[in-house]
Amino acid sequence: MTTDAPGSPSRGPRTTAQVLRSLTPSVYAPSLLEFAGLAALMPVIPLLARDLGFSVPQAAALSTIFGLTSFLGPIPAGRMISRLGARLSLVLTGCLLVLANLAAYALLAPPSAAAEISCTGCCWWCCCW
Repeated sequence: MTTDAPGSPSRGPRTTAQVLRSLTPSVYAPSLLEFAGLAALMPVIPLLARDLGFSVPQAAALSTIFGLTSFLGPIPAGRMISRLGARLSLVLTGCLLVLANLAAYALLAPPSAAAEISCTGCCWWCCCW
């Protein structure tokens, strides 16, 4: 068995409340802010699509694509970050976002907008973490 070093304060087992309080600034607060931003953005996407001339089903499909990729995006993002490292992943996804946004701006048609929205939804996770 091990004993505490002399002079060091003995730590007892932490309670669940202490663990949750210690995770609040590093885990819960950023997650809350990120999902609040996503929730604020979701109603705007179909309105922007309608202003750009998309039909109602196309605008709905665009919102669905954004929601699905935002929900499923952490899976490939986590794999990429673990394989390439955080810094390289951030640079690569930033470049991919710029290219996707430029392509969507140049083409501005439903397929390019859907591709840009799905790219943004997936890449958002790498840029945020």
